[in-house]
Amino acid sequence: AGTLRSVTRATGRRERRRPDEWYRMRDSVEGVTVVDDEESAEKVLAVLYDHPGEPVAWDTETQGVDPSVESPVGKGRVICASAYGGMDFGTGHRLWVDNLDECAGVLGYFAEYFRDDGMKKVWHNYSFDKHVMKNTGIECRGLDGDTMHMARLEDTSRQSYSLEALARDMLHNTKVTMKERFGAPRVLKNNTLSKDLVVPPPEEIQRSVEHIKQWIEYACDDAEFT
Repeated sequence: AGTLRSVTRATGRRERRRPDEWYRMRDSVEGVTVVDDEESAEKVLAVLYDHPGEPVAWDTETQGVDPSVESPVGKGRVICASAYGGMDFGTGHRLWVDNLDECAGVLGYFAEYFRDDGMKKVWHNYSFDKHVMKNTGIECRGLDGDTMHMARLEDTSRQSYSLEALARDMLHNTKVTMKERFGAPRVLKNNTLSKDLVVPPPEEIQRSVEHIKQWIEYACDDAEFT
């Protein structure tokens, strides 16, 4: 899958251990500013603090917890975070923060920002994100809105308050689900493929050369739709 890099950055001291092709695919995503070390985090934080009155939408992708059947209280951690705002983070309005493997801990550079009541953040299903962020060592304050609960207040008769449903009904846009984007047929004992789609664990998707570009786009879509 390509030659492995071993490059230590001057700032942040993070050694790149993924295949070269993974980084090429990651960097090919248009309109997304990527944060993977202290230096890139400081640049984005400077932009955020230059726009203190502007709310920013955030979303997380996690490992170790299934939000459809499990509580995030004390379970699950953030492997990447994405944001969407009115400001230009460097290469556009979309932001992706890697927090997995050699980038574990990069999100911690934003800890003071997330604790700051004056920096307004918008989430979808804030209670989930708040707990997984806490599990990752980051306290969240400055809540400016939770689009799931705002949608309930706007119309209590909706059949669903999922981000997919709200994007469809209120934005007239289609949010592709993880199963639709990353699911693959399960191989049966007779070596035939099942009709059911199986989604790999999020951390495997994020590490995948094949999927990293789509993964970043998926995560940033979630933030923008929020």
